Amino acid sequence: MSSASGLATAVRTAISAGSPTGTPTITLAFLPIFEMDGANAAGTKIQVYCASVSWDVQNRCVTTTKDYVIGVAFSKYIAPASGAVGNSGVTTMLDLVEQVADIVAAAGKLDGCRLMSMEQPQLFDLQRLHDSGIYETVLTLTYKGP
Repeated sequence: MSSASGLATAVRTAISAGSPTGTPTITLAFLPIFEMDGANAAGTKIQVYCASVSWDVQNRCVTTTKDYVIGVAFSKYIAPASGAVGNSGVTTMLDLVEQVADIVAAAGKLDGCRLMSMEQPQLFDLQRLHDSGIYETVLTLTYKGP
């Protein structure tokens, strides 16, 4: 039987096994934290977390299926010393998100759950990128449980 934490762990393991470029730090999180502390400021941070679980209930007492929404949050400080955000840093992160999406899609079924959809509603937070030089986005994965 699948669980939210089991599926999040399986997604993290699949991403790690896919060896995304740039050697990002990939962690599990209860809630993604986008603050870039000194230790992580130079690297790329990927946080995997369970965003929600919904149940399809039949006859008021029998659970037939579960839908899990797993978030994959990306963050990286990309502003050069001059303070101007370079296109190459944004392009590198866009490429990384696509690479991780391909890794997850290739994995398909994880922890007994089938990948149903994947979306990235916002390529990046333009205001955050402009104000602090931090690229951040979330890739949302929806799985159908057994």
